[in-house]
Amino acid sequence: MLKKPARFHLVHLRGFTLVELLVSIAILAVLIAGVFISINPRAQIDKARDAVRKQDIEEIKKGLEVYYSDKGCYPKSTGTEFATALTEGGQWGDEGTNTVYIKKVPKDPDGTPYTYLTDSVACPQWNVLFAKLTKPSTTTQACSLTSNNSCTPQGFDSSWACAVSGSTAANCSTIQAFVIATPTAVPTVGVPTNTPTPTPTPAVGNFTVAMNSDPWFVGGTIYPYPAGKGSQQFTIDAKGTNPVKSVSVEVTINKKKGVNYKLKLASGTETSGTWSGTWNVADTKISTYTIDITAIDSAGTSSTFSLIYK
Repeated sequence: MLKKPARFHLVHLRGFTLVELLVSIAILAVLIAGVFISINPRAQIDKARDAVRKQDIEEIKKGLEVYYSDKGCYPKSTGTEFATALTEGGQWGDEGTNTVYIKKVPKDPDGTPYTYLTDSVACPQWNVLFAKLTKPSTTTQACSLTSNNSCTPQGFDSSWACAVSGSTAANCSTIQAFVIATPTAVPTVGVPTNTPTPTPTPAVGNFTVAMNSDPWFVGGTIYPYPAGKGSQQFTIDAKGTNPVKSVSVEVTINKKKGVNYKLKLASGTETSGTWSGTWNVADTKISTYTIDITAIDSAGTSSTFSLIYK
């Protein structure tokens, strides 16, 4: 018998249409975006850098404690091997005894040195290391100084972490006198800082500024000080590698909305001059007074420094 010939069935496969392809790509893009947002890599980087900052100042603190055990004093903030190593990020040790306290003193992830505060006496018995965090801390453990709000520097807030060595309880006035700012060079309490002393009659409040940015501020005056109802005059010396094209301030009194004022070049040059301006103070009783000063040079680079009075 003859077999029937086999039959073959053709199957027609249908491809994706352009609309279906675009819809699939859109869905995939939404899913990828959702994963990216949930991970938030920038926030994770900031969190990791803040963790490094806290770890760094604790590491430096351990070296300071070993030094204190050897010497009976903490190192001064200027003119010491520690101050040099802190600024340059190099090895810190005692050449006389060949002791190495820290092989390489860590610097902030952004390349600036951490801030070191201590007495200007010959044999300091306490110190505080400060690190500026990218994200404000949500815990009180970031700085033990917050357990006593009256024992923090001017400009200090929840975005600072600290490591304390020795007892600071009897040195609150020294800590209060210090103006903390970023970026900052290694400071010293022995240099006059932004601490005008109130007097019963109108007086000039003189202040100096510690900063290593460009352009930078040197110091200035506020008259009259303390602030009272009426006109107040403000001057500040500003310098820059490039000409300083504008200096402005934002004045915030009793945490109300800040008011911006542009200062004028009163004397000197744009690379080294004195800028001044005036404003009216309406409040007769002031609990918090903040002056944020900003300079912008010809290259568009800006620097900011804050004065905080309580």
